[in-house]
Amino acid sequence: MEVTYHAKIKLHGTNAGVQITSDGKVAAQKRSQIITPKSDNAGFATWVDQNIEYFAALKNHNHVTLYGEWCGSSIQKGVALTQIDRKIWAIFAMQYGGVNGEIAKLEIRPEKIREFLPEHEDIFVLPFYGDPITLNFGDVEQLKTASDTINQMVESVEEVDPWVKDTFGIEGVGEGLVMYPVANHVVERENYTELMFKAKGIKHQSVKQKQPVQINAEVASNIQELVDLFVTEARLQQAVTEACNGEYDIKKMGQFLKWISMDINKESVAELEASKLTWNEVNKPLMNKARNWYKNKYL
Repeated sequence: MEVTYHAKIKLHGTNAGVQITSDGKVAAQKRSQIITPKSDNAGFATWVDQNIEYFAALKNHNHVTLYGEWCGSSIQKGVALTQIDRKIWAIFAMQYGGVNGEIAKLEIRPEKIREFLPEHEDIFVLPFYGDPITLNFGDVEQLKTASDTINQMVESVEEVDPWVKDTFGIEGVGEGLVMYPVANHVVERENYTELMFKAKGIKHQSVKQKQPVQINAEVASNIQELVDLFVTEARLQQAVTEACNGEYDIKKMGQFLKWISMDINKESVAELEASKLTWNEVNKPLMNKARNWYKNKYL
């Protein structure tokens, strides 16, 4: 099977979306739940509330969800984006449907997303980056060559984020890439997202692998190696942002650990199989390491 991919820069912020119903109601969300100004995520719901008329005006006959990264000043650390003087929302996809039994369909083409959105000083649409790359999953040598190309792209982005440089004139570290299968039309989300993948630079990897993109899964020789492979500083920091709104609060320990468990469970299938380990064997040691890290930050 051959799949041709086009990359977008992966921004280091927090996942944020806006739902717009067909009758113009607006709701802000983070990755997995609705948020409000009283139960916010890095100020995103408050910002949406301040711009409610802009979003309500986008209503059409479909339920629409805009997906993006809420990023910029004070949201994360160690990347070029944190040097800009405000928070921005960079949109990477738009969904039609997905409610009341409707099939969810994605629009990932930047030009089509731009057509849908009026100008707004804090809203950006992420463009594609670089040339399309074809992966032939039946040809190992071709996969190696294509993987090397993607890894070189990631290395370049990590050195200097080209989108931040071009957009804001700031040079600094980038996080990596998200690879999207090329689509010349709106696509069904369920099948499409299974083919997407991320390629993060070494400084932002949630898994301690040798390269951002590898053909074979990492093999851990024991449980502790697998724990160290997945419980990385980058993943732990992301969990604090996503699950705890960036706060170290002992009362939020449960939601922090739940996020870590779900995230690793989802991403470790290949590594567990390659290492001949099961989730039941590794879950407790994973949680112990994450729990101790959070306690040390809190104390």
